Amino acid sequence: MWGHGMNYLKHDFASRRRIFELGAWFAQLPATIQEKLLSEGRERQLNAGQKLFDQGDAPTGLHGIISGEIHIKGTASNGHDVLMAIHRPADWTGFLTCIDHQPHPMSAVAATDILFLTVPPASVHAIFETDIAAFRHLLTPELRVGRANYRWLIEMVTRPSLQRIASRLLDLARWPYGSRAGPTSPIDNVSQEDLANACNLSRQTMNSALRQLEKRGFIRIGYGRIEIVDSRGMQDFIASNPEEIGKL
Repeated sequence: MWGHGMNYLKHDFASRRRIFELGAWFAQLPATIQEKLLSEGRERQLNAGQKLFDQGDAPTGLHGIISGEIHIKGTASNGHDVLMAIHRPADWTGFLTCIDHQPHPMSAVAATDILFLTVPPASVHAIFETDIAAFRHLLTPELRVGRANYRWLIEMVTRPSLQRIASRLLDLARWPYGSRAGPTSPIDNVSQEDLANACNLSRQTMNSALRQLEKRGFIRIGYGRIEIVDSRGMQDFIASNPEEIGKL
């Protein structure tokens, strides 16, 4: 599973801290918990296309991205893969399985060559299950995802396609466990077919919607890349009255 033959730069304790402090979750942790995560973590690497974990795998711990990009995908009963989230440097994943000790509900695939830190399950339990305050730090990201999922389900049945696609793009441009108003990153290494599947729409509908969003000045479409250029305007558009914008 692990990558071979790639020239990766190993990071020392201080450089790891500087990278992860750029992420909202790690930055707000008490210093003692930060130090334990960095001390217990093992630096690992994957080549593009390899999996960090597969849907149905036993818990593998917490994983913090140092460099590169990971795509979180769920496989439906019909075999279709659905892009659920994108993790970038300073992001962490694996919270749910560390909380409930159940198998991974989705797969994590390296979209590029990646370097990451893995804190094994036993260490995660020792760090976060010492008291309620510590455990809350582990639990909070999943609670945010739960709230976001409720919002998405409501939007799926009440909003026209153009607004749903705009909302999904904002989600993919941000850390899925973070703030709805957080900064955005370019969406790379994602095809229009992947985006269409993520919104349960046809590729033709997705292509038309992306062009409309670009025309409105919300996004910029490049070769293999989508950039959010007006996140505030896009957020206002998502929250606007559907009857005022028509249906795609």
